[in-house]
Amino acid sequence: MGWSQETSEAKRSPDWARWQEVMEVKCTVLEKFGTWHLKKTPPNANIVGCHWTFVVKWDAARAIVHYHARLVAQGFSQIPRVDFFKTYAPVAKMASMHILFAMAAHHDFKIHQVDVKGAYLNGKFEEGKVIYMHLPPGIHLTDNKTLVL
Repeated sequence: MGWSQETSEAKRSPDWARWQEVMEVKCTVLEKFGTWHLKKTPPNANIVGCHWTFVVKWDAARAIVHYHARLVAQGFSQIPRVDFFKTYAPVAKMASMHILFAMAAHHDFKIHQVDVKGAYLNGKFEEGKVIYMHLPPGIHLTDNKTLVL
């Protein structure tokens, strides 16, 4: 379990150096996967905002195990058919999971759980369909203020 906070709150925290470190790591991962490219802002483009959410995860003894930062696009500012397209996210329903577990138990199968970090990064946009996003707050990606992601 953990708790969450926004960037302005995190900046006032004594842990701000840790938050900045995990933000930089997250940005490095996102860039490595080709999630974004720095581009000059196109004319008449809708630029989606973004913000960070931060979570501290503790163990049973209430010792900090992990600091986690997630960059969240503010999708509510997207415009249908301009930068909002049909989306699909494969998610298993609980009823399906219950059947799977019942079958595994019945046949004495072993089950392994895997947490895939950044699984959503494997999605592909159709040719010509691009979403533009403001630079993430609290992180330095470029000095050029005319660039967006």
